[in-house]
Amino acid sequence: MTLLDNKKEFPDWDSYYKENNVEKMPWYEKNLDPNLEYEKNQPT
Repeated sequence: MTLLDNKKEFPDWDSYYKENNVEKMPWYEKNLDPNLEYEKNQPT
């Protein structure tokens, strides 16, 4: 077996998001990222 035999491919993200519950995805975060929250609350 070579490294090419064990090649993994990226999923089709459009299909992945259509077929799966976003809230169950490992990178889902209910709250806004702390850095974004901070920036959002800064005066302009």
